[in-house]
Amino acid sequence: MADRKAELERKREKLRRIKQERERRQARAQAEDAAGSAPAGGADSHDLDSLVANLIGDAASGDTAGEPSADGAPTTSPQRSFRRARRAELTTVAQTSVDIPPMESVTYERETQTNPIPELGLHNKEEEDVEEAAVNTSVREEPEEVETEDVAIQPPDDEPEPAKELTEEEVTEILQKTDFGDFFDKSTRLVERVLNVDYDPLVDYGAGEADAEVDVSVSDSVSVLMEFANTTSTGRAVTDLNWNPKHPQLLAASYIANPDAPNDPDGIVQIWSLKLPTRPEYTFECQSPVLSTCFSPFQSNYVLGGTYSGQIVLWDISMKRTPVQRSTLSGEAHTHPVYCMDVVGTQNAHNYITVSTDGKLCTWSLEQMVQPGDVMELQYGASKAIAATCISFRQGDINNFVAGTEEGSIYPASRHEAKGGIAEAFEGHAGPVTGIDYHRASGGHADFNHLFVSSSTDWTVKLWSSRGSEQPRKPLYSFENAGDYVYDVQWSPIHPALFVSADGMGRLDFWNINLDTEVPVVSLVVGDGKQAINRVQWHSSGHKLAVGMADGRIIIYNVGEKLSNPRPDEHARLKETLQEMRTASAEASGSVGGAR
Repeated sequence: MADRKAELERKREKLRRIKQERERRQARAQAEDAAGSAPAGGADSHDLDSLVANLIGDAASGDTAGEPSADGAPTTSPQRSFRRARRAELTTVAQTSVDIPPMESVTYERETQTNPIPELGLHNKEEEDVEEAAVNTSVREEPEEVETEDVAIQPPDDEPEPAKELTEEEVTEILQKTDFGDFFDKSTRLVERVLNVDYDPLVDYGAGEADAEVDVSVSDSVSVLMEFANTTSTGRAVTDLNWNPKHPQLLAASYIANPDAPNDPDGIVQIWSLKLPTRPEYTFECQSPVLSTCFSPFQSNYVLGGTYSGQIVLWDISMKRTPVQRSTLSGEAHTHPVYCMDVVGTQNAHNYITVSTDGKLCTWSLEQMVQPGDVMELQYGASKAIAATCISFRQGDINNFVAGTEEGSIYPASRHEAKGGIAEAFEGHAGPVTGIDYHRASGGHADFNHLFVSSSTDWTVKLWSSRGSEQPRKPLYSFENAGDYVYDVQWSPIHPALFVSADGMGRLDFWNINLDTEVPVVSLVVGDGKQAINRVQWHSSGHKLAVGMADGRIIIYNVGEKLSNPRPDEHARLKETLQEMRTASAEASGSVGGAR
């Protein structure tokens, strides 16, 4: 309280000094006005007296000039000239007195810059008025007069300007512009992605598992999620499928030529998205039918394709529809159709592997796609050329692989070891091998990466093991439930005993060899059963399956958890199942000692 009163006293004293200084300046200005007007009046009086004196003197001199002298003669005075005095012109002069106060240095203190926190009940309204007057006076002595002009404020115009109606020629010109087409295509794709987001805002996160659990049989656990098809792909057979490893919602599909559209490109690759089922995200063109395709796992914007002519082409998603690189048609690379390709290696050291029916395995690098970096001749023995139709590398291995051929044999081979090439053969299929896949499910205590399955036009799927040395090599088991050519087979990425096969009658079979080896656990017919299934591709999650049809459709299936998820004892049960298969095979061949 004492500090508050002292502050008020200082401000009152400052206000009193300011008022005294103003009164002194006003008194000094009045004194200067009085001193300036006095000399002006004295000068006027002096000029008037001089004029009267001159007039009186001239008159006296004129009277004495004509008087006679003492002898009677007129006295002649010296001749003098008279000047007529100029009449003085008097004017009134208004003298303006300007009072310019000295420039005052304004300083700020902490008390004037910071608003103090009001304390309730410590001062009254009179003290607040005095404080406010002191602060305002210390900042500026007198408020300036600001002249304001009346400005007419116009109310806002609520009515927008009418849109300009374009003519048909202007509309056509805009639609034909490349920039507008790219903008419109990109914008509509973004809108459709948002509209296709599947989210249930009414989901009850607090519901217990017992409330949410639904008893679904294994046979009902496979359902259609969506279907991909458009006018560009209709009538073209799907030749290969590949999920993007970085963006798992993207799926690449390759197609051959449409016989009903001879003017369209012979081969295309379309990039489909689970978030945009109505149309492809991208469409790439090629002058030769595309038989195989894959994403680059380390540069996800690159898509590779193997063609019927033997060329290897590379597309960039961020660039145009045509390939940005392609290999040359020469004897140093492929000269026959490229039915299969794969990627091996790591981020810093990886290669793209392709095989063809010309008997070559080529190694490629994205930095140089004109010629392969390495070419390996696939030969069995001294002179038998291998016409490879499909290959599969063991999981995590960049050297060892198996290749299926047109003759029906399967050959294990190596790329770089001292005994590189092909040293043995697996005999069992009676027709061309259409698909082959190494075991991919990880986990568990047993190692099953030596297992692989193969499909063939002999209507069978066979299970093999790359371990062992018996000759000739025979399959561990043959699954003979198909009713037509079996075009593809693939292991589940998460279930050690589950794989899927597809045949020419549109039949999709899910095999769990821990449950049954005679019949599939789930079997369904896609569509009307008149279109063949050319390719199947598991999603990395193991809960979705892409199915490529001969009529150009791609159907995405949801695979229920009851079928796709492994139980804790699946690996141990698979080990027992394999032992039973070996024992049965040894008994059938009459060689019990060959069981392992």
